[in-house]
Amino acid sequence: MVYWMAIVSAAIVACGNTGGTNLGSANLGSAKATAEPPVAIRVVYGDCANKQVAFVSGPKPRPFDPETVIPQDPQAAVGVGFLDGRVGTYDGAHPRDESLIVGQPTVGSGFDPAIVKRYVRRWTQALTFCYDQGAEVTPGLAGTITAEFTIDADGRAKAVTASGVDDNVATCIAGVIENIEFPAPKPGPSAVVRVPLTFHATQPAKPRPATPPAPSVADYRPGTANPLRAQDPAIVECLRAQPARHGAMVVELGFDPTGAVSHATAFGGTAKVRACVADAAKKLEQVGGPGLERCGFAFGRRSLSGLAAVDITAAGIAWNGAAVASLDDIVVSPSAAPIAPLSAAVTAYEQASTDASEVLVIHEPGLIRPIGDTPMKVVTRVIATMDAARDSFVLAAKDGADWRPLRDLELPAAPVPLGTGGSWNPPEPRSRAPAGHARIVVHVSPSDLRLGIDHPFLVFHGTGEWNRFEAKLRELKALPSFVDRTDITIVTDDDVPYARAVHVIDAANAAGFTAWRVGLYAIGGR
Repeated sequence: MVYWMAIVSAAIVACGNTGGTNLGSANLGSAKATAEPPVAIRVVYGDCANKQVAFVSGPKPRPFDPETVIPQDPQAAVGVGFLDGRVGTYDGAHPRDESLIVGQPTVGSGFDPAIVKRYVRRWTQALTFCYDQGAEVTPGLAGTITAEFTIDADGRAKAVTASGVDDNVATCIAGVIENIEFPAPKPGPSAVVRVPLTFHATQPAKPRPATPPAPSVADYRPGTANPLRAQDPAIVECLRAQPARHGAMVVELGFDPTGAVSHATAFGGTAKVRACVADAAKKLEQVGGPGLERCGFAFGRRSLSGLAAVDITAAGIAWNGAAVASLDDIVVSPSAAPIAPLSAAVTAYEQASTDASEVLVIHEPGLIRPIGDTPMKVVTRVIATMDAARDSFVLAAKDGADWRPLRDLELPAAPVPLGTGGSWNPPEPRSRAPAGHARIVVHVSPSDLRLGIDHPFLVFHGTGEWNRFEAKLRELKALPSFVDRTDITIVTDDDVPYARAVHVIDAANAAGFTAWRVGLYAIGGR
């Protein structure tokens, strides 16, 4: 997963963006004695929350219900969870994914069932991913899968089996359980465990009449109510003293009984910049009230070269430069489950760099970087692994000496209340297209392209296939059924080279189908 990093009091760190952008004019770094025009600084304002709420820069800002915002409470934080791409701490009393209930484990002597349950719950997203794969094939899939395993003296899950509901889902769940590292059992050398995992279709939340409806994602512009926007020129001037070229800050506001700002504290940046931004915030006119006590912004433009990355080359798969798996093992394997060594490496990296007790943390999207001739079977296994760990890795393609993301990434991102950010990748097709609505599907084989609605039926091959394919995509986008939609499903044969799939993705983006998802035709796509 892309890195988490706390913004400490003496330094500002890089982060990820969207929305609410202002371009102020200022020089970053020391001013020059020449008459050069000032450099424009991109400032992106995010939504505000109360002073008990921590913030994160990196997830894509999206509308949120204030009742879902997670208070900053280090004592309650036992892990990091994700819901629809959102990031937040969780504890046992507040499950973040209603499609999975982890039942009470039965364990052998020497182990506390509550500990087993807590550690299994930390892998909720990966377990739910297994269920989602099955629900794609069998809508309405529900029931209990029981995982049985032994925790050895080192805390590793061994002899893992899972059964119930659906064999493919159960096999995937067994693979997830194998990656969990439990505390070593006491006093015996091992402990036998049975854990029931009950899955059911997530029901839509009941409406809250007292809460005004949130704006739609399409109409949403983050930070429109952020009072700091009124002090944008002053904040831009403050950033002239900031040596870092990009970063994020949060300002905590205090109000007197009339609603006027009585004090302000800034988090992030150097001491000089924090003091300057706090002084600017104190000059705000009457803005006080609940929900406006902590407000954030990001500034500058972040190079994508420093993002966390999964590289796929002929030599194998590497996580942040360290080899984790060989391509041969994946190509010959019939499994579609997450790649265990990669999943373990990403999870360990996250746990080592997470500190949910800070006012502001950085949790940026990362890149999946396959070389052009990588088989799509390998690419989709990596996507599945990163989806299970965190749905914030974006496919990238080689562009000369650089890598370009296949989705728009403008970083750093406006900070959002912890637990409310969205994913840079779109939802799964079944949750994106309204019930009963047709879905555009592209099937990519090594020799041809097939394009259709729900089922591929138009075939493009030979000379001029790309021009005709791209023209047909534009024609479909102009139809009344799709003019307001951006979703498209791209499925490939497992031996299709990644470069061919990238050509299809680029064509989809150019036609306006930017909410694409890609998967293998053999497993029904994603």
